[in-house]
Amino acid sequence: MGSQAPRAGPRAGLFDSNILIDYMLGRPAAAETIRDCGDRSISVVTTIELLADAIILATVRVHRLPLVTRNTRDFPASGSGFIVPYTLA
Repeated sequence: MGSQAPRAGPRAGLFDSNILIDYMLGRPAAAETIRDCGDRSISVVTTIELLADAIILATVRVHRLPLVTRNTRDFPASGSGFIVPYTLA
């Protein structure tokens, strides 16, 4: 699978949690995709996924603990307050 040229955002779409997480992390491509979509929706599953991540982050921040995870898709491995003890090959 080679690199693909960027596409314009859809006129309507149900957004996956990865796009929304990218948006919250300040990734310009995600912001443009969301902005360019006229009719935006998210599923109940996406809402639950986002709330679960938000609750996890809030919990570690309130208790001033690092988050120990190998979930580098949703949490930045290089970010302050995150520990990635190992990765799977």
